[in-house]
Amino acid sequence: MKNLIAVPCFNEEETLESTLNKLLDLKKKLRFDILVCNDGSTDSSKDILKNYKNNILLITSKNNKGLSSVFNSILYFAKQKEYDSVLIFDADEQYPVEEIENMYQQFNQNDLDVLIGTRNFSKIEQFSFFKKILQVLGSLFVSIFLPVRIKDCTSGFRIYSSKAMEVLFSTNSFSYTVETLFQIDNKKIKIGTIELSNVNKTRKSVLFRSNYEYLRKTLKIILKSIALYKSSIYFKSYIVFSTPGFFALSRFFTSYIKNGANDGNIQSLTIGSIYIATLTLIFLFSLLFINLFKNQKTIELQTYLPKHT
Repeated sequence: MKNLIAVPCFNEEETLESTLNKLLDLKKKLRFDILVCNDGSTDSSKDILKNYKNNILLITSKNNKGLSSVFNSILYFAKQKEYDSVLIFDADEQYPVEEIENMYQQFNQNDLDVLIGTRNFSKIEQFSFFKKILQVLGSLFVSIFLPVRIKDCTSGFRIYSSKAMEVLFSTNSFSYTVETLFQIDNKKIKIGTIELSNVNKTRKSVLFRSNYEYLRKTLKIILKSIALYKSSIYFKSYIVFSTPGFFALSRFFTSYIKNGANDGNIQSLTIGSIYIATLTLIFLFSLLFINLFKNQKTIELQTYLPKHT
């Protein structure tokens, strides 16, 4: 198999050299190529990468484009070069290099299209209690919409097969991890998980400044993903939420059908009609926005060019 390990890089001068050295050591045992995607780093990362030009592949951008763009560029590169798999490995060494061999073993033995290395949040001392709760509850909620239980839906430590690469594309500007889970389920891709033995302490995230910002952006991605890939849920929700309105209307029409007339229950008729009409308008506008999202995604896919070359 032709395997690729891709390393997203934005201002990783503190750990980049160590990460690449460990990957190169592992390369003596396993067969893979190393791709670094330099996402407009402004520190000395660019200079460090020059020292490895004979040992790695490199794509880069002049300005920071964000993790989603990095992901799309990596997959575009892997597909163009006809790799059988791509493993995403963070340059900050949060995920131990020692886990890579286990990841490949599990991936190949179970003939998976996607394998996610999941963190055991109860064992991560550097995570605050609030952050642990966010991760656990968020993963539990997202898993409701998936065929398998994912205990760590934001983990970036993943392997993708060539089949998975063909159907994945991140449409948001924040992170690919959650949205692509919805795409995986939608395309019937075989997915598995493996619990990591440990994770390393890293610097603060460069993706967000606070837990509130992280929560707000992630929730936005989840709602948009439901609209794009689980739109049938909106119709089911419409049926469920319309029940009180139909109940109110039934109080008027049951008596009307039985007796041929009903001078009472006018209030139930009024409230029920207004409720159903309002809910229907909200449902129709939701469908309109869903179609706009889908059309926008179609255009993005048809006109896509990687932002890292």
